[in-house]
Amino acid sequence: MRLHTVFLVFALGCVAARSPHKPTEGPRRALVTMEGMDISGKLMMEQASISSPVKIRGVIYGLEPGRHGLHVHAGTTLGDQCDSVGGQFVPAEKYESERSVGYLGNIKTYTGVPSRTDVSLISSLVSLFEESPRSILGRAIVIHQLPDDRARASKNVELENRLIACGLLTLSQIEEPITIDRESITYGAEKAFKKIEQGILNGEQSWENVRHPHYGAVEGQKVPSNLNLEGVERPTNVDSLTLETAAPTRKVWMAGYTYEYDYAGWTSTGIMGISTKVSGGSIKGRLTIEPVDESTAVVALLATKGKQFNEDVMEKYSEVDPGQEVRIIDQEHLEKPFQVKFVSGKVETVAIGKEEPLWIVNFKRALAAQIQLQLDGVSGVFQQAEYDNYYAENTVYHAMEGSVTGECQTWYHISRLPVEVVEAEPKLLPAPELCQNFPVYEIVKNRDLDNCRILPIFNYNSNQGLRCNLVNGAGCENKISHSDTVRIIGCTSNEGHFIVQRIKSIDKLIVKPFSYETEATEGLTVQHLTLRSATPTGYSKLVSRISSDVHIYQTLAYSYDDDYKTHGPLMGKPTLRNVNSPMIMEVEPEILKKEALRLLSEIISDVESEAYYVDPATKYTSDKINMLRRALASLDYNELMAFVAQVWENKEWSTSNQIVVDALMLTGTNPSLMLVREYILQGKIVGEQAVQAISALVPTVETPTKELLASWMEFLKSEVVQSQRQLKITTALSLSRLVYQACVNTTHGLNMFPKLVMGEFCNPSDSIVASQLVPYLAEQAKIAKDAGERMAFLTALGNIGHEIIVPYVKPFITSCEPSSHYESEWYERNQRDLVSLSKKEMRKKWLEAKKTLNLKKYEQEQEDIVFARSESEDFEDEALCNLVRSKAIFALSNLAVEKKEIVGTLLMPIFFNKAEETEVRLAALTLLFVSNPPQAFWSRVALSTWYEPNDQISHFIYTTIASRVANKNPLNREEAVRAEAVIALMKPMFWTSHAALNYQKAGYSEKTRLGYVTETVNFPGFESFVPSHHYSSLSVAMGPWFTKLMEFSIDSKHAEKFIDRLVGKPGLRFKSNKDESSIISPELEKIHEELKIEARATGQPELYIYLNFLDNYQRFFTINPNTIFRMIEKQILQSGFRENAGKLEINFHKYLPLLDSFARIPSAMGLAYTWTSHHSVLVSLKSKIEGGFAMSSWSAKLEGALKPVVVSKMSTRLMVDTPFTRAFPTTGVDMEWAAALPGRFLVEGDIKTGKIQTTWETLGDKLRVVKHSVVPFTTIRKITDFTPAALLSETKRISYVEEPKENKVIFGEKHLGMNFVFVERGERLAVVQPSVYSKDWFGTLAFAAMPSTLRQREWSLYLDNASSETKAIKTIISISTKSDSKFETPLTGHLHAKSLFDTIYGEQIMSQEYVKQQDSQWESQKFQHIFQTLTNPTGYSLDFTAELVPKSSSIKARRIGSSVVYGMDGKSHRGSLMVERRDEVEGQNNFVLCAEVDAQFPDNLVFKRKELIKDETERRSTIKIGFGKSCTDDRKITVATTWTRSEEDISPSLRNQWEKTQCQKQETLGRGMSDECIAARRLSSILNKAVMTINYNEMPAAVRNATIKASNLVRHWLGPYMSDNQVEVMNTQNQITVESVYYPLAGSMDVKVFKPYSNVFFRGIEIHPIAEVILPKRMAVPRSVLAAPGVCLIGSETVTTFDGLFYNASFSGCDQLLTKDCSGRYKFAVLSRVEGDKKIVTVLLNKEKIEIFPAQQKVNVNGMEISVTGESYTVKNAENEVLAVIKKTADNFIEVDSPISHMIRVLTDAKEVVVLASPIHRGRLCGLCGSQNGDKVTDLTGPRQCAIPRDLMDVAYELRQPAGCKSDISSRDVAELRRIQEECLKEKSETIFGISDVTPLLPKFQQNILSSQTIRRPSQWTVYRNKMVVQDNKRCFSTESVPKCAEGARAQETVEKKLGFHCLPKNILSEKLNEEMSSRPLDELMGKQVDMVRVYSVPTTCLPF
Repeated sequence: MRLHTVFLVFALGCVAARSPHKPTEGPRRALVTMEGMDISGKLMMEQASISSPVKIRGVIYGLEPGRHGLHVHAGTTLGDQCDSVGGQFVPAEKYESERSVGYLGNIKTYTGVPSRTDVSLISSLVSLFEESPRSILGRAIVIHQLPDDRARASKNVELENRLIACGLLTLSQIEEPITIDRESITYGAEKAFKKIEQGILNGEQSWENVRHPHYGAVEGQKVPSNLNLEGVERPTNVDSLTLETAAPTRKVWMAGYTYEYDYAGWTSTGIMGISTKVSGGSIKGRLTIEPVDESTAVVALLATKGKQFNEDVMEKYSEVDPGQEVRIIDQEHLEKPFQVKFVSGKVETVAIGKEEPLWIVNFKRALAAQIQLQLDGVSGVFQQAEYDNYYAENTVYHAMEGSVTGECQTWYHISRLPVEVVEAEPKLLPAPELCQNFPVYEIVKNRDLDNCRILPIFNYNSNQGLRCNLVNGAGCENKISHSDTVRIIGCTSNEGHFIVQRIKSIDKLIVKPFSYETEATEGLTVQHLTLRSATPTGYSKLVSRISSDVHIYQTLAYSYDDDYKTHGPLMGKPTLRNVNSPMIMEVEPEILKKEALRLLSEIISDVESEAYYVDPATKYTSDKINMLRRALASLDYNELMAFVAQVWENKEWSTSNQIVVDALMLTGTNPSLMLVREYILQGKIVGEQAVQAISALVPTVETPTKELLASWMEFLKSEVVQSQRQLKITTALSLSRLVYQACVNTTHGLNMFPKLVMGEFCNPSDSIVASQLVPYLAEQAKIAKDAGERMAFLTALGNIGHEIIVPYVKPFITSCEPSSHYESEWYERNQRDLVSLSKKEMRKKWLEAKKTLNLKKYEQEQEDIVFARSESEDFEDEALCNLVRSKAIFALSNLAVEKKEIVGTLLMPIFFNKAEETEVRLAALTLLFVSNPPQAFWSRVALSTWYEPNDQISHFIYTTIASRVANKNPLNREEAVRAEAVIALMKPMFWTSHAALNYQKAGYSEKTRLGYVTETVNFPGFESFVPSHHYSSLSVAMGPWFTKLMEFSIDSKHAEKFIDRLVGKPGLRFKSNKDESSIISPELEKIHEELKIEARATGQPELYIYLNFLDNYQRFFTINPNTIFRMIEKQILQSGFRENAGKLEINFHKYLPLLDSFARIPSAMGLAYTWTSHHSVLVSLKSKIEGGFAMSSWSAKLEGALKPVVVSKMSTRLMVDTPFTRAFPTTGVDMEWAAALPGRFLVEGDIKTGKIQTTWETLGDKLRVVKHSVVPFTTIRKITDFTPAALLSETKRISYVEEPKENKVIFGEKHLGMNFVFVERGERLAVVQPSVYSKDWFGTLAFAAMPSTLRQREWSLYLDNASSETKAIKTIISISTKSDSKFETPLTGHLHAKSLFDTIYGEQIMSQEYVKQQDSQWESQKFQHIFQTLTNPTGYSLDFTAELVPKSSSIKARRIGSSVVYGMDGKSHRGSLMVERRDEVEGQNNFVLCAEVDAQFPDNLVFKRKELIKDETERRSTIKIGFGKSCTDDRKITVATTWTRSEEDISPSLRNQWEKTQCQKQETLGRGMSDECIAARRLSSILNKAVMTINYNEMPAAVRNATIKASNLVRHWLGPYMSDNQVEVMNTQNQITVESVYYPLAGSMDVKVFKPYSNVFFRGIEIHPIAEVILPKRMAVPRSVLAAPGVCLIGSETVTTFDGLFYNASFSGCDQLLTKDCSGRYKFAVLSRVEGDKKIVTVLLNKEKIEIFPAQQKVNVNGMEISVTGESYTVKNAENEVLAVIKKTADNFIEVDSPISHMIRVLTDAKEVVVLASPIHRGRLCGLCGSQNGDKVTDLTGPRQCAIPRDLMDVAYELRQPAGCKSDISSRDVAELRRIQEECLKEKSETIFGISDVTPLLPKFQQNILSSQTIRRPSQWTVYRNKMVVQDNKRCFSTESVPKCAEGARAQETVEKKLGFHCLPKNILSEKLNEEMSSRPLDELMGKQVDMVRVYSVPTTCLPF
């Protein structure tokens, strides 16, 4: 700034020199403080001498937009409200001027920044010198409300113009005098100054063009740095190599000389790693440099010529000079001279004409940068006497130096060239005669773009996840690299100055198109300056041609914005209705609209055409949509409004409307977004289309200004949005995520938005965030009408990701339904009706009333998701409360990811509280692991697995740590290291079925820089088998990008009930009678009544689904059974599909941007590179469906046409600007996947027969089913042409060879009658490319679609329907079951000897009625075959056939049929597979395959350790396969597998040590079911050795090839473990044997493969621990195994519960309830009593009663005695359904097994009872065996869900049956139990469920946590404090803090606010809170019970006094 000002002061010096007055020495500086109503500011005035003008600059705050007059008044005092300032100042001395002396000028406040006005004026009519008669020192400076009219001012006419601010001007001291170099004045400066000054005085412009609203400027100094942004660390520039003594400019550019150079500049782009084809442009001319004096030179580029090229360039540009000559646009401006001012060789300012286009301004500044040279004054270049000194001749230093690529640290490397080098390169010195045998030097300048003061980069990224910072201009890991190097050759002349002979600069930008390692697109800019002559002239010829009206540029950095071009790269933020593009080549709006209309017309024509659905790849529709949005992106609001109004249709899902909405959102400009916003508010965009548009808000916004955020905040609060549930939730999610990216996360914001050039957009303390959005989201969460909405808004709060949310989230962490003032007010209004109710009852009434009020409020809502609830809903649903609290904890996820300390402080107490709910503890633990806790925490948690009572918690910890050790993720190495350090501290555990797990899998390839991380988190369900919380995510790493590709969570509440509501409860499913009394016995009801069992799992079922795609697209859904029924009713039944009369048309088109990146990076030539990357998916679906469901016959029929299209495209472009041709030379890479499959379909089904028939007929003569292509290309695009690059005539594909190779394969015609054509075309290196990722199978699949090279490749799969014989594909599926052995027709012959097509798939399938026909005979035959060796079998079968229907009836159909049948009993499993292919066109192609499986899996034994160890039970299976022409007489394969115990491979001593040291100790205490014993038995029971023998009679070539490929794949994955022997091996012929041994303690496996002529061995293969789960066992499976039942052991006087809790219990002659489903879902109970020291067990299943007398080895079933032998006895119900099987085990236990109907198993002998319950009953059981929820603590719970002592458990569950039974329970124990239960019930009745007042305030050491670490101040003048009142001798504190004006501030506006108060007695705690409330907000009170409500006036805005 100062340099700019000094230049004008120079111009005034000439005028001052002519004055007859002798100037007084100066300078002078004065200050004035301006004050007014809401107006404040300061002005500084400077005057260099008494004859110099006065410069005025400063900042005023509070003025309204527009112009205001600035005057000097005569008064020397101000008075009150500026009433003593007097009239306008008129000096005594007359002064001839057009205007009054007191008129300083008009100042202007711009609309974009209404609160700040930058002042920059000059006045030559006033003075700061006391001796001057025009001195204004001590006078009043005033600001008028209106601007001054020049004519009025000249006539001194005083019209009414109110004064709005004033101040007195006082003198200030100046430390350094200002010196003026008068000799630097150039011709025409006086005229230029007058013109500039007049414009400034009129308020039309400021001295610096326009002051930037964010960056401003340092007063009188140079343009400020644009890197002073939050989160940016700037390195130190000063060190020992800093340049200290720069040589004067005259040492390089001597005044009086004229230097002429041949200039040539080329800018181009290409992919040099593939081909030499490049696209670009060039400028040539003669560069003339005329130094005027020692610091000023005039520069001009004359005789210019331009070229443009798109061709191969094999040689250097300077030699080839490619391209065709073109006319240079703006050539007259380009050749106009400009002035450069140097300081010691460095360019200080550049003066360029105002009228010159912006691209020429940048180009000329680039030329100025080329000729600046900061040479070390003490180097050998000038110290000729010392040029033999090595370090003088070879110098390295750095200096800050400007260029268009940035004002950066520049390294100079100076070296003297040997004479031999100079002689060897004669062209090195174009004018050698000027060197006069002096040394020649090479000077290399290299700009350090990582160390800049100004960096001119415009960037935008739609996705977060870039791990490098764009302020590092030199590069971003492997993604991008930018270098700017200049080489200068010169010598020292006889006059002692350095003559520049040659300058060559190379600017190179390298970009990896897809970020990972492939070939790179390259941008190259080369400039040559070759000396023609350096001649003395004595004067400047060019100075007279310099423009008289110039801008002075104090920085050489590239400019994007014409309004701010003197500020270098800084740009103004766009308004809501205007755009501000960084592209300097603009297109007229009419051309843009014309192009947009053309593109839209083509797009609509494409998607409406039949050809599009046959071959979408040829239409380039997705490219056209992308170009449409680029055309619309440059239009302002009014232009867009006119365009949209022209094309909009009054049809919701019209093609035009869908495309236009997607294109508008995709533009991301403020006008486009505002237009979509208005259309939604006006009802033109409605329903799901509006929701989809809003969900795309986050990835499309380019400039998130405060005004834009405020407008969307108003949108969120609008009535339209509030009345639509999904729209409101989606808007809240999108807006909160946008605020996080733009305002909160500085790293994301810097990489995603153009903050470098536009400044900060917003921050967390802004009112829109702190005072509007966050409180609104918190309020919506508080008043939400249901839990789904509450969780959605908690998720939105979590999106904010700032500590400001903590006080709002915390109440929901401690309570799922926090108290509020709304509730207190409702109590007051309804006090009369509530007076007799308890607090709990009052609370229930409030919740009911709140839901009713909310439903009334939203009764007009037309949403698919409806929350009608049953009247019996339990408002104390603890499962729901846990979900809400967990979701509130997860709202802190972003804080945890950013490692905020507050996360650990808040969540550690929750996790370590063992009384807390399991789901809540796990939620806290999940985030604690993420938040980078200290190593001590990891150790503490790992050790806790030894004593943690909750197995779910222990297993979660174990899987978390173990998976991070097993999957070492290089992207998060620190976490893996900490896990490795503590894994040895954990208790050894097995990967089991505990619903709680946290599993991470990761992989990374250093070679390609590709990687992935998957994470799966499960929480156990509350009283439910289904996890209450499931979370999965997939993140991918591609180079520097680490992006969360997708994540979803499903929170479920009583999900089993969800199924029951849809299909019926167990026992009643698919039955007409839904009455539960029909399946429950009176005895079960009697147990329930006698024990007063309080029901479990009483809440209503719901699912809460959260989807997040790319961290941008978010949706939240709540689903319950009513939702499903409503959707079916609305979408199907009401649409006419009830009785086959429905009609539905679908016209859906969705363009989804996956990634949108844009960057503008200037080149050294002043012509910027533009990098764009756009990845998208286009989905189109057109369909017409007819038909429906016949409810009377339970059948359905649907038919119609279906035309789906999916096009996925990844496009990248690297463009260079050539504004002199108005075009963009471009290099691009397009990767595309396109798929289409249009056809007509028919679906028929019949539930009674179990058959479904489908028919599919493909449409189109020639259909391209799939296309994949990678196409690199170059092109030249005119700025007015928005045609996709692939369709431009200038586009040329980049290929190393002229004609890429093409392969064509035709197949399918012979066997399928369908003519498929596979065509592959491309370069050989691309066709045979290796996989881009091959480290593991998951990564290989995940990155399979990514190419490893950018070389041209394209393959397509066509279906030629016209030449195909097959017309359609018809399939039939038939499902059947059988559970008895009764058959009407006996089986004749072997089943596999029969032909499927002769038996079942004959001509009858051609019948239209086949779907309704029952295949009774075939079912009888296949089930008889399976049931032959089974006892009491159950069987299932699936038949499938596919028929290829020919076009002509003369051609017989091709068919393939299959039949699968499976049967089982207790021990045996049998299966059969039959496959037959019949090709009646080619009879010899008929083929059959049959397989028969026979497996013997003996039952697991019970826990008797001594017998178990000796037992050698095996598991055997045999598979017999026959195939070929016949299943019985052709090729055969037999596979026999045996699982055994390998005692010799596992040391028995280790097993015995376990027994001796651990288990035996526990057994002596009666704890045979302890964890130690279970571990020992489990280890000794694993059948760890498997032997598989494969015998075959013939191996066909196809099978042999397949086995070789499989073998190679195994070798690839398991190569490190492999060894083999292929020499002199002679094993059994036609036999392959595979042996494997698993080592459970080591977690490894050995595999041996013996083939006839080779052996292969794999040793030490690492096996995931979960593999143990699938290994067979030879004993009863313990509770800690995946999907296995829990085990409860009842001894003589001991109980070991399902969850492992051990306690003593006495058993008498009365039944004790061992276990029962207390939720009532399954109707069963298990009872036990003792008679004569013998156990008697009763099992109740539905209405069946089974009594077991193990001592007598007999069983009574419904009073009928049966004897128990080795044979099993089946218990069935009235419908002949199997309920249980009774049998005697090998170890003399009697077993009652109900594996299907009730999933319970009971085994007993005379001394003990073992109950095995399926995990399906998790949390629903009650009785002595506990609840089976994984938590031992909850096992001591009575029937009424009250915690009771363990010695009273047998008292609580004793029944008074059978009649006359004798009990051993004392009356004292009964009385004690009654007392405990009564106290428990009383406490429960008084406790208000879900309110945080049931827990105390945070402990004292935590009370300062939240407030001390929470930033919530919206401004520096506002603080948040609580209110306090005294009521009834209690201190009552407001439960929320409210704004309060800080000291020194006052309230500008206030609002009335209702506050709820929580009252505390006057004690130490309330005294402490009273003391601290003045210094901090009491955030720990949020959510506390509201005891009273008061209304207060609180400020909304505070301003300083």
